[in-house]
Amino acid sequence: LDTSFENYLMKLNKKNRHEIRRKMKKLESAGNVSFKKCKNNEVEEWIEIFFNLMLHNPEKKIFLTEKRKAFMKNIILNSVENEFGELNFLLFNEVPVATTFFFKQKSKLSIYNSGYDPHYSVYSVGLMNHIYNIKNYLGKIQVIDFLRGSEDYKFRIGCVSSNLLTLSLGD
Repeated sequence: LDTSFENYLMKLNKKNRHEIRRKMKKLESAGNVSFKKCKNNEVEEWIEIFFNLMLHNPEKKIFLTEKRKAFMKNIILNSVENEFGELNFLLFNEVPVATTFFFKQKSKLSIYNSGYDPHYSVYSVGLMNHIYNIKNYLGKIQVIDFLRGSEDYKFRIGCVSSNLLTLSLGD
């Protein structure tokens, strides 16, 4: 990542740069946009909103069983409490419309999961949530890793594909 938002945008191709600026302007001119980073004592309250935003995605709805929710809740609570994770939300007119949980390392964020409310898709809130995370961490970290998956939006915002290797020892 770069140190300024303009420099970050300049590394994208012209079309993607234009689309991000246009979508940011559309969102910001339609209402009040803010960003909520959960503190330790707020995670318990906001985690259900995180799950509800994830559940709008049909694939995540199947994946997110009660057992997995309990597992993720434990990971998120412990990560935020020990300062190696962050749960945050994009708010539109004070309503949480998109969310991300990621792990934090010295110079890297690893996006674990995210979700958004499709009722606000006209404002591209899922994508804008990632853009605001990038903007908020410019100059503080060097890499945002979106982990596995080749979703198109990742490449439109500057992600670069890398090979993952699996090593096995023994039988």
